[in-house]
Amino acid sequence: MKRTFLFLIFICTIQGSSVLGQNFDPINIPFEVDGEIQVNALIGGLIAPQFSSFDLDGQGAEDLIVFDRNGNVLLPFINKSTPGNADYEYAPEYTNQFPDLRNFAQFHDFNGDGKKDIFTLSSVLPGVEVWRNTSQGDNISFELMKFNFGLGNILQIPSGNNFFTQLYVSSIDIPAIIDVDGDEDLDFLTFEPGGSYMYYYKNMTKEMGLTDTLIYVLADACWGKFFESGVGEEISLSSSSTMCSPGLHDDGKGDAAGLRHAGSTVLALDGDDDGDLDMLLGDLTNNGLVYLENGGSSEMAHMISQNLKYPTAANEVDIYVHIAPFFIDIDNDGKRDLIASQNNNNGAQNVNHIWYYRNVGTDASPSFELIEKDFLQNTSLIMGSSSHPTFLDYNGDGRQDILVGTHRKVFSSDTETKSLYLYENVGTKSSPSYKLVSDDYLGMSGIVGDFDGYLAPTLGDLDSDGDYDLVIADKRGYLYYWENKAGAGNPYQFDNFIYQYKDIKPGSNCKPAIYDLDGDGLNDLIVGEKNDNTNAETGEFGGLNFFKNIGTVGEPDFNSDVSAVGNTNTLGNVYTKAINTTSGSSSPSFFVSNEELFLSVGSRGGNVFVFNDIEGNLYDSFNIVYHEMPILDVGLRSTAIYADLDDDNFYEVIVGNDNGGLRAFNTTFEVGDGSSVSNTDELKLTLSPNPTNDILDINLADSTKADYSIFDVNGRLVKSGKLESKFTRLPVGNFAYGIYLIDVRTSSKSSVKRFVKL
Repeated sequence: MKRTFLFLIFICTIQGSSVLGQNFDPINIPFEVDGEIQVNALIGGLIAPQFSSFDLDGQGAEDLIVFDRNGNVLLPFINKSTPGNADYEYAPEYTNQFPDLRNFAQFHDFNGDGKKDIFTLSSVLPGVEVWRNTSQGDNISFELMKFNFGLGNILQIPSGNNFFTQLYVSSIDIPAIIDVDGDEDLDFLTFEPGGSYMYYYKNMTKEMGLTDTLIYVLADACWGKFFESGVGEEISLSSSSTMCSPGLHDDGKGDAAGLRHAGSTVLALDGDDDGDLDMLLGDLTNNGLVYLENGGSSEMAHMISQNLKYPTAANEVDIYVHIAPFFIDIDNDGKRDLIASQNNNNGAQNVNHIWYYRNVGTDASPSFELIEKDFLQNTSLIMGSSSHPTFLDYNGDGRQDILVGTHRKVFSSDTETKSLYLYENVGTKSSPSYKLVSDDYLGMSGIVGDFDGYLAPTLGDLDSDGDYDLVIADKRGYLYYWENKAGAGNPYQFDNFIYQYKDIKPGSNCKPAIYDLDGDGLNDLIVGEKNDNTNAETGEFGGLNFFKNIGTVGEPDFNSDVSAVGNTNTLGNVYTKAINTTSGSSSPSFFVSNEELFLSVGSRGGNVFVFNDIEGNLYDSFNIVYHEMPILDVGLRSTAIYADLDDDNFYEVIVGNDNGGLRAFNTTFEVGDGSSVSNTDELKLTLSPNPTNDILDINLADSTKADYSIFDVNGRLVKSGKLESKFTRLPVGNFAYGIYLIDVRTSSKSSVKRFVKL
């Protein structure tokens, strides 16, 4: 998902009341697990994390950047460590100071200006783009580097006849970016496209007398003279320092047909203090790291031995699967430590998969001791993958508890669980605090099938008896239904569940919500699904299915045919599939702000969409308020739920994601009845069209004269003037794309409205 930089400094509610102090900032809420407050509870989970050091706060000690390859999520942490004791605290306020990164991210000072730049995968080719650090003082900033070659803004090498090709890095690899030849600039070590031989790309900047740029050539197509095959963990080493290993079962052409592969992580380090670069390799098919000892020099490398049980046989890395190593000082003792974590973002281990080894040797001659297998996870929420939250009051105490469904918690190659996590709100009405009371609510792990998952719970009064019932959708697209027998306001008492409820199965990976959308007094089912639909009658697209409740009070009933009268498979024409995603995976929830109904829809790409103009418009297009709600990037497969958790009359939003954690944010959606919180009465007006491309029509409810001011989301005045009549048409075609606020005032009334310029 594209990281948004839209944070409201000039703030209003969605209904137009002027408010100071409410925005979409991330918030921290206490969560307790097993008697411990999780200080980094709301980081959103960790699936395939990569670790880099970077000074965020200018205090001297290197802080920590965690880049999660699953969803391309960047997480900054402030270093609070003391020598020998690793201690980091999540600092989301730094997130939007970094650009969008992809697949891998490394921070290195390439031009010697004392500021670390960023190397990451290109969005265009399997290559590398570089972001130059342009920070000034406390303001962190980066700009994309431009290269005057034919392929655009990526690192390139000459390929003959004045043509260039990219410096190749596979989309699932992590390269080593390090000074190989000792000339104090950054070279590259990365596997060639076949995935078996190591390419050494030499940085020619110094040789060419250049500064503040990057020029590369392919200096060695078989650095280290070894061959990594697609079968087994063992590396094929060469007996000669001048000959590349032919690999296994060579076909005579030097390419070991059928045994090449892609998917490796590379860490170059001097592991034995002999002055040359050795190597740690992780592989797509292995659970550990392989250490290769260099018997040559850094530039003319020859790997002569290997250790398949690194660092030691007693403490070897064993994580399922595709491990990545990182060599940074974690505990502030001046010696670089080892972090090993998995680099696979699809179905690999997601519990105890971040191993921290403290360096008990020296920085030049490291020796690693295993400290913990859950670094950072032990201070956050660990629920597996694809968290889907919903609010409930399971104990009837009037406070909003949280129930979270998950896809799966993977412990090893053959051990995993799928369950429901119940967090009880043990705080107060104005200060929420959550405690994990069950990691297997209702015994769901023993109910769900081996090939199911993506558990998506929701609650609502489906049978109209005054209490909240539970509906859970699963990977196959069926619904579980638990009827609540407790009565209104009482702790929940669920009857035996019904699976494949009413034979409703609109698609796979379903996400349900319960709401009376047609106003007939019976709550309906709204079910999102993985793939978007086409409505045969209207030709419209959408990913939400509406199933009208055709039952009676006490006896809910539904027709599972989405084409039946009253149903539709394209509710509101809500379409959430992004260009760079394979599906929509629409995940709906509803909330009422100032007596108006809003629909929130999470998506496969991670954007959270918000719609209004719903009631009385059930079979037409809903109005889109946000294509992307202006919150920090939450990762893939988002689900957003809303409640006023701190009694401030504004909704907070909790967001689940594919990384299996939770995030929390303020919003500008007011809970109240629509009255202004200022001393000025609200001026009634409407804006159309909204969103708009060229013109904005302002319609005042009464014939009156007013002044208007238009601000961008950073509070900058864009346009101002006077409204001389009930109707005014403003040209906005020259406005930049984004969200704007228009403040309209008379001597006694005012209103602030939002509009979107496309």
